[in-house]
Amino acid sequence: MYLTFRQLAKHIRDTIPDLTWIDRDKGQLENTASYNSIITPGALIDFDKIEWKGLSRGNQSGISLVTVKLIFSLPSATHEGADWNEYEIFEQLSDTLYEQLSGHPAIGDRRGSMDYFTESFYVAEQTFELNLYQTKPIKTIPKPAPDITGTLSTTIQIPQ
Repeated sequence: MYLTFRQLAKHIRDTIPDLTWIDRDKGQLENTASYNSIITPGALIDFDKIEWKGLSRGNQSGISLVTVKLIFSLPSATHEGADWNEYEIFEQLSDTLYEQLSGHPAIGDRRGSMDYFTESFYVAEQTFELNLYQTKPIKTIPKPAPDITGTLSTTIQIPQ
């Protein structure tokens, strides 16, 4: 999963430059006291268990789910007369995430989305199908070079 995380994180970083921080989801939102390094706007990536299926010659295909949580600072309180511009930014980044991840070769259909507030953050979460392939190189045994000895001769007749 480390390679898949690096590939997805790089894809997100390269296609959504507005995100300043990307990490694996290690429970940072649930235990903010232990993780004081959350930078917004940012993203957390989490993977479910992969179900592998055997293919020919030892190759495998796997299906899983990947959840990407966009993390934002809490918006202004609505009772303070906020104009809700922050929500437009949240929605725009969420839409961009969907568009960019949908274009990644390992990402399948979006399976779910939701948003919620924590004590310190607003979170917009999307879950996608993840399609993985593990291939084994074909092993070939080199054939020994044939031992050919002798000489070849040919007679050429030139018409006159």
